[in-house]
Parts: sequence; structure tokens; C-alpha cells
Amino acid sequence: LDSHLALRLVQIDDGFQAQVGDWMDFSSGFSNGMSSLAKQINTAGYTAGLWLAPFIVHPSSRLAHDHSDWLLRNENGGLVRTGFVWNSLGSALDLTIPAALDYACSVLDTAVHGWGFPYIKLDFLYAAALKGSYRDPTCTRAQVLRKGMQALRQTVGEETFLLGCGGPLGSMIGLVQAMRIGADVSSTWTPSYFRVSAPFKHEPHMPCARNAIQNTLTRALMHHHWWINDPDCLLVSHQSKLSLDEVRSLATVIGLSGGSMILSEKLKYVPAERLDIAASLLPPIRQPLRILDWIDTYTPQKLRLDFNKTVGDWFVIALFNWSDRPREISIQPGDFELPDADYWIRSFWDNRTWYSSNVENIFKGVLPPHSPILLSVRQDEKDEPIYLGSNLHISQGMEIIGWEKRVQEVKIQFGIERAAQARVDLYLPFTPSISYFNDQKIEMDAQPGNCFRFSFNYPGRGILRILK
Repeated sequence: LDSHLALRLVQIDDGFQAQVGDWMDFSSGFSNGMSSLAKQINTAGYTAGLWLAPFIVHPSSRLAHDHSDWLLRNENGGLVRTGFVWNSLGSALDLTIPAALDYACSVLDTAVHGWGFPYIKLDFLYAAALKGSYRDPTCTRAQVLRKGMQALRQTVGEETFLLGCGGPLGSMIGLVQAMRIGADVSSTWTPSYFRVSAPFKHEPHMPCARNAIQNTLTRALMHHHWWINDPDCLLVSHQSKLSLDEVRSLATVIGLSGGSMILSEKLKYVPAERLDIAASLLPPIRQPLRILDWIDTYTPQKLRLDFNKTVGDWFVIALFNWSDRPREISIQPGDFELPDADYWIRSFWDNRTWYSSNVENIFKGVLPPHSPILLSVRQDEKDEPIYLGSNLHISQGMEIIGWEKRVQEVKIQFGIERAAQARVDLYLPFTPSISYFNDQKIEMDAQPGNCFRFSFNYPGRGILRILK
């Protein structure tokens, strides 16, 4: 898997603790504690990450029993409930009680400095800002959460990577390196609760792929301004209830928006072609995303990225069909604010390449429900070789770190560090006689219009040479 996916983080999620709130006691599967596990992950060359929810308390926890005086109460003295989570009505710490805040800080201090986790995901942060009768009545709910987060940041230091999740966004600015910007994803397109879906179909906040996409797009502009956006996990498994088109839509939105790319799968059971979807998003894109219809529609559907890299200038555009029925579409350059020109087009998800003259549509066809069309668009340079893209990276160009054009030869250096069966498309003003990858002769197929496809086993980095 390491050769197939260039992953750098291994995050331990919910389940290591004996109970939510009892963070220093461990479940049966983690009886040896967390220190040795963090050491194994870090020693293997990965970053060790850990999920924590320091402000929320399960009613059956030892913390709730031993320190009920730390819990947030309402004006009648009853417990303030955090909602139905972990199949129970949870409680929250009152962070204006010094001992409660000290406990939350001690949990993070132990995880970072005691166990050795330099990456912490903080979840259910809203629990610190619920309506209640705080011990210190002079603090607003926003101030309570902000002061709690400031205390956690001071405890772990600036060098610790904090990912915030499940909290009001404004209170997190400047205190976390990354932030979840929407609902949890799930393996269904629309919300489902205990396998019941109909009553929740239009609920915008429950976990599902549609809701995660909605927030990823509408909050994309926060990325690299306030923090690194976390769109939640990319789900690619064939065992989920998401169709292949829905998986591609999720991957397209996550990939083009440039935020965190996190997988939550039993990877050894995921087929190679599904892992390829995830691998094509790495490394993350750093280009600013343009959402062309951000205020024109409920869920944006027109995305554009502008690239100027090793292989020159090109555009990547995406159009989505968010409806539940097939949709016939046509794309003209003006629809994405592109100049009128002759273009070479490559469709990433189905590996098709074609030429579009100035008077033609860039694309015309039918999009299935919940599906994307993802295109690289390059202006025709007439008698010059043009790199048209590949299946190695969703940008269809960032995979290239070296590009030499000569009269008799084209040399292309690839920098993606993963193994794959590569399919690379080029326009060439000549007919190649032979081609090599890392000095091994490779297959070449002629396409219409002097477009050529080169197929080869890509081991991670290497040079493609094409000779006239």
C-alpha cells in the first residue's frame, strides 16, 4: 500500500479509550496503551495522529461519576445535554470551572508530550459552547470555547498540529492548523439514520456525501486563509452505498479544493482501481480554486483551476450533475470564462482525449445523476508538442517535474512517488518511432489528430523518452 498511496499520516480514531471522557483508560483492543503505538508509527516514517474529544463526556464514564461537579448545568441544575451521540445523551465540561479545564489540558499534554502524538484531531468542540449556567456567568459561550481552545493550544505548543472538528468556525481562527468545514461524510449519498433515509433526505447537517460536498464547496474560500480545510474523509470502497459516479464527485471536489485528503478504509480490501482514485489526489493541489457559480446556485457546480507549471499553462474545469436524473450538457469556453481558442481536451475519469476547434463545444454529452465531468483544457500550439495529461494525478500536469522538447525527441520526467499503470497522452507534430520509460521500451497507441498514448508500468518517478 505504501508504494501505491503516498500517505504520511496514520491517525488513531475513536475507540482506543475505555469511554469518552476516560482518556487515560484504554479499551481492550489497546490494552498496551498509546505510547508504543505512537512510537511505531513515528519510527516507520509516518506522523502519528490521535482523535480526542476533550470537552464532551459520556454519561457512563468514570469522569461523569467522579467529577459530576465539572459538568455543565442548566438553570434548574440539570445536566446540559450534548445531543444523542454514542447511543446516549452526552454531557459537557464546564470550562469556566478551573479543574475541568485543567483536566482537558492534561489530556492533551499526555497525548502529545507523554504518548508522542504530534498531530491531534479535536472533535465535538461545540460541547464547550452550549447554552447553560456556567460557573463564571461573565463569559459568553463563544468566550468559553475560545478560552478553552487557547488553553489547549498553549498546552501543546505551536509545533503540534491541531485539527478542529465539530465546532463553531469563528472561535477556531488562529488556534488550529486545519478545520473541518462541514458535515461528516458517510457511505450514503443522502442522510440515513439506523438505515432509515426517507425522513432525512433533505436534512442539510446529517452525515452523508452530499452534505459534505455542499460545505466543502461553499466554504472552499476559507482554505489557506484561515486554516487548511478538512472536507472529511474520501470514501472509495466498493462496499459502500456510493456509486462510482458519486465517489468520483466526492474525489473531484476534495481534490480540486486542495484541502486535507484523508482515507478511512480497510485499505487491504479496497480494489486497486478504487485506490487509484485516492492516489490520484496526492500530492494535494495548491492552486486557488475558482467557483464560478458560488452565489448562483445552492450547490456550486462549475469549478476552475488555472495552472502554470513545468509543462506550461492549462486549465482544469469540472462540471457536476447534482440532480437525481441524467442531464444533457454542453460546455463552451465562455461557460468557464475561458478565451475562445482551439483546445486539446482530456477527460480524467474516463481517460478520453479529443480536439475542440474554436467553433465547437468543449464537451457535449449526458451526465448521470450525481456525477462529474473533469477536463484538462490546453490551447493548441500547432507545431509544438503538447502534454495533454495522464491518469497519475487529478491535475493532469502536476505529475511532471521535467519537460524537454527537441526536434527529434521529447523527454518527460515524472515526479509522482507511487506505483501505477500509467496512461500518458501527448500531441506530437511527428510520428514517434520508439519510446522508452526508464530505458525500457513501452507501448504506444496512435489516436486521432496526432495524439499518442503511452502505456507503461510506473514504479514511482522516472523519465519518458519519445523519439522521432
